[in-house]
Amino acid sequence: MLLVGSLKSHNLVALAKQANVPVDGAETRLLERLTTIVTWAGRYPVSVGEDGLVLGAGEYGPADGKAVIALAKKLFRIGDETAQLIRTGPAGERVEMVRLVSGGWRVQLMSGGKVHRKAMAERSPEVYAFGLEWAREFNAPQKTG
Repeated sequence: MLLVGSLKSHNLVALAKQANVPVDGAETRLLERLTTIVTWAGRYPVSVGEDGLVLGAGEYGPADGKAVIALAKKLFRIGDETAQLIRTGPAGERVEMVRLVSGGWRVQLMSGGKVHRKAMAERSPEVYAFGLEWAREFNAPQKTG
């Protein structure tokens, strides 16, 4: 798997911005502190030189755990409410599914910017099955005659 160069970063604030994830001031400060952790914790406990010291590196508190959980819940909600591509067809057709605010799921077949089919269900595997069935038609032999 190849990762796009702009995503090869430990800067969580910049990554959130690239992903269009709206973050408030407190979440931005949390992401800045977490950036320090992901940058250094996996490699070295501290910088080997003063040029690598990060301001605020020791500013972690007991409330950070709850803040991380709240941010994770927000990211999961955004992920659920963002359409997930199941398949594309040779003529640009798209089968995608999305979790609805109501809690159910929707799958739709789109082509030319229009919805041609859609189905809804309570559980994601059910709508995913519809999407796979529709996607099989992309490669089906064309009827002649």
